[in-house]
This record gives sequence, structure tokens and C-alpha cells, in this order.
Amino acid sequence: MKWFVICILICGSLFFGCNSDRQKGGSSNCDETEGTTKLEIRKNWLWCKAQELYHKEKCEEAIPYYLEFAEICENQNWTGAGDGYYYVARCYEKIQNLFNALKIYKKSKLAYEKEGQDSQANLINRILHVLNKDIQRNRKWEIQNWDEWLWLSLLKYSSDYGTNPIKLLRSIAIILLFFAFVYFPYFPSKWNSAVRFQGLVPKSGFSGVFWNFKEAFSISALIFFERSHPSAENGKTRFFVIFESLLGYFILAVFIAMLIAEILE
Repeated sequence: MKWFVICILICGSLFFGCNSDRQKGGSSNCDETEGTTKLEIRKNWLWCKAQELYHKEKCEEAIPYYLEFAEICENQNWTGAGDGYYYVARCYEKIQNLFNALKIYKKSKLAYEKEGQDSQANLINRILHVLNKDIQRNRKWEIQNWDEWLWLSLLKYSSDYGTNPIKLLRSIAIILLFFAFVYFPYFPSKWNSAVRFQGLVPKSGFSGVFWNFKEAFSISALIFFERSHPSAENGKTRFFVIFESLLGYFILAVFIAMLIAEILE
């Protein structure tokens, strides 16, 4: 029961986690931008127009506006160049131009460091790590190096190559739920067995389904975290048990590595 309650709480909280992508809304009317000088008015209008296009998914059109905005900020020593370059890189990433994205993210990091925004510079560091790994993963696909491509794909979709702990915990929740549905038809409920032993009539309908799924979820959690469960001897599910155990080793190893990296930082 404790496994079921703990895992349900984890699953429920993680699916409603915050989005890690930084979003800044633009003004609804770019003709009403303000400023004390013509250059400042121009800068504010460029940002507003670029944001408007970005949120309309017109990334290619937004890039020139963001670039001019960033260059004005950089030349005048105004804050904002880091944000401008950041969104240029995001646009290149959205249109799958990863090499240009990598180059502009580096400019964004330097601009943030110059502006004294260390937290944003650290965020760009993580983005650069993920982007470099994405490029490496694409190369493995192109040269048909399937084993390394598969390894990098597992790292990407489980935790963004060890940089996103929330995504890793969501991956754990999805795995637990998936295998609970797999085991659900094969493992009869201990609760039902107990009431039959006592000569009582087991519950049916939704209540019976709930208790059966609770046990399947508990078994899934035990296999994932402890790699064993007596009910897993069923031959029909042995392959799934082995696969979930391997996933458990992999995911928990990544989690421990991420925890150590955070402590060392």
C-alpha cells in the first residue's frame, strides 16, 4: 500500500510541473512602444515585433528583429542583448538549424555574463550541453552507429542528457504507469484472494478494478526500484519484468549521476 500511495503522489505532482522554457510575452500593440530617445523607441519596437512573431510560430521572420534588438543593446551597453540572442537561438533550434543555434547560444551566454546574469548564463550552459549531444546523436544516426545512437536517445528522452531532473522523474512516473497497465491483466489481486479465503464475496465493478490496478502499480514500482517481486514469476510477463528492471537500473543510475553533479556544483 505504501508503494502505491507514494508513487501516485509522485506521478500526480510531476505531470503538472512547470515548463522549463523561458517565455516572455510581447505587447499586443507594437505601435504604442515608449522610450526617451528614437533609438530606445526603435529597440522596444523591435522586441515587441519579434515577440509577436515568435508567439505566432513565425520564427524565421522573427530572427532579424531579435538580432537587431540584441545588437542595439550590445552597442549601447543596455541590458537585453542576452535575451535577444537567446530567442534567436531558440528560433534556429525550432527550424532545426542546430549549428547556428549553437553559435548564437554562445553569444547569448557571453552577453548574460557581461550583464551579470549568472543564473541565465548557467541555463545557457545546460542548453549548450544538450544541443551538443543532439548534434552528436544526429551524427550517430547518419553513420548508422545504432548502439551509441540508442544510448544517446535514452539519455535525451529520459532526462535531456542528465540535465533535467523533473523530466527524469516524469519518465519514472510514465514507466511505472505503463508497466502497471501491462501487469494488470496477469496478476490477480491479493485483496480478492484474501476475501475469497475468508469466504466473503470480492468486490466487483470499479472497486475491484481499482484494487487490482493498485496491486499492479505496486508490483511495477517494486520491480523498478528493487528488481524483484514474487508475482513476477508469471511466464507471460517475464520479458516485461526483465525490461523494466533494466530500465530501473538505467534511470536510477542517471538520477544518482545528476545528484552528484548538482552537489559538486
